[in-house]
Amino acid sequence: MIGDCEDLGLDFKEHFLKIRPQVLAVTEDDQYEDIKRALCAEVGAEYIALPKTPPQFTPISSSSIVRNIRTPAEAPLRVDFGGGWLDVPRHAREGAYIVNCAISPMVSLNEWDYELKSGLGGSGAWALLNGNDGVESELNLGVGWQDPAIIRETGACVWRSGARPELDFKQNGDFLRGHMALHYTDIPHDTPANADNHRDYDLIEQAAATAREAVFEASIPKLGEAVGLSYTAQAANTAVAAGAATPSTCLQHPPSATHLSYRPTATVQLSLTSPSASAFSFTRRRTRSVSSALNLLL
Repeated sequence: MIGDCEDLGLDFKEHFLKIRPQVLAVTEDDQYEDIKRALCAEVGAEYIALPKTPPQFTPISSSSIVRNIRTPAEAPLRVDFGGGWLDVPRHAREGAYIVNCAISPMVSLNEWDYELKSGLGGSGAWALLNGNDGVESELNLGVGWQDPAIIRETGACVWRSGARPELDFKQNGDFLRGHMALHYTDIPHDTPANADNHRDYDLIEQAAATAREAVFEASIPKLGEAVGLSYTAQAANTAVAAGAATPSTCLQHPPSATHLSYRPTATVQLSLTSPSASAFSFTRRRTRSVSSALNLLL
């Protein structure tokens, strides 16, 4: 009860005398017990002092407040051009690189227009959107740090292989605009389960070095060559795991071709197309029959 009485501690006095309640309940630390008891006596009300119970909530630290302020509402996903797995600390190589770029459409906790486990760095984005340290989250899963690193940095980036993300250089990636497409292959990707598979790390390192040169030179043909090398290594790994020869359909074109496509041994098929091709497109399985725009996030 709040009023406009000027008596200290009794701003509600006029309303109290008018209503004449049966009980006046206060907390046991009330500083105006004497005058409130006297007021109760005027109307025959019972004065009750209740114990003060502190609210039950999880303590909030200043660091958690800062973390929540920094947590983005949206995040991009990513495409890996070369060097994937060299960001896993136990597979890191001195002098090697990881080359990737951030892509849109963006994702959020409420809107996710990509297939789950599509191999586009979704777990790193999810950790970031939930206010967690993406790098620590990925490393705790026993995988690499490239996903949260590029998702946080954005652009087209070259990273140095090692235990932690270290940016070698980046550029806005304008040269990629209109020359890239993704197609879902309907094969779910489980990174932790594949982190220690046997693979040709020499070829992966070579692919990353080529991709690094391609990004530096803004060269689509050279980037196509890098993607070809990278996926040749991945396809060989898939074939070894399956106990079969490398499928001839893995690469539709020679690794050095401007247009290069990777077939179903990976979750996402990446194509680098000629300059005359249309804008990026991303086709989603069992969602919509139309394609949505896919752009390099600068």
